[in-house]
Amino acid sequence: MPDTRVHLALGENAHQLMFTIKNVSACDIDYTVEDLLERLKRADQSRHTEGSGLRLAIAKSIVVLHGGQLHIELASYYFK
Repeated sequence: MPDTRVHLALGENAHQLMFTIKNVSACDIDYTVEDLLERLKRADQSRHTEGSGLRLAIAKSIVVLHGGQLHIELASYYFK
């Protein structure tokens, strides 16, 4: 989307592989991590596009099924 940036990083240590996605949003993020992970919840209520709102809930389920962890951090215009 215009006025946004996405940064990807891949790292590892002795016991973990870490894939990090950082997004600088075009507008202030005014919702919680819990909102993002709630099934069927649309984070941006003003959107009028198609979508189920399941993306991060499904991503978390897949990561957990593979023995991993999904962490989300939010701050103003920053999503990690």
